[in-house]
Amino acid sequence: MDYNAISTASPGDQTTMTTPTNTEAIVDHHKELRDYYDSQLRYPCPDERYIREYYRSWGLGDRCGEERKEHLMGRLLAVARRDGWVYGLGTDTSKPVGDLYRRVVYIDTPEGQVSFHVFLGGDPSLPEYLGTWSGKRDSEEILVRLANGGLF
Repeated sequence: MDYNAISTASPGDQTTMTTPTNTEAIVDHHKELRDYYDSQLRYPCPDERYIREYYRSWGLGDRCGEERKEHLMGRLLAVARRDGWVYGLGTDTSKPVGDLYRRVVYIDTPEGQVSFHVFLGGDPSLPEYLGTWSGKRDSEEILVRLANGGLF
């Protein structure tokens, strides 16, 4: 498995971007990631069934849901950028240093905070999240409200 690859798969797309190592390539990579997030707006909005199926399968330990997670996160980041919501990359300090899912993408939506633990540090082009975790485990319900309200 290539641990330097960031999966950017969306429904029907098996694209993978590889994390570059030199400065010029990193700048290009960040642009590629921003373009990817923006491209998520071209896909249909995930509906309640899609969201609930993702959380059900993830709760059962099905890590094959990573593609759905990437789609949900990419779509929500695109909307956050477009609508000016606060978002960024933070650290879950309750997880030990070295935990592969210690980094977290936080997005403050009009319905509340949504968070996604991300593998190996997440997307380095995201800004640092200056807020704190809400302490609530309600991302699924917030995503459903956003989808049902046409905000996402």
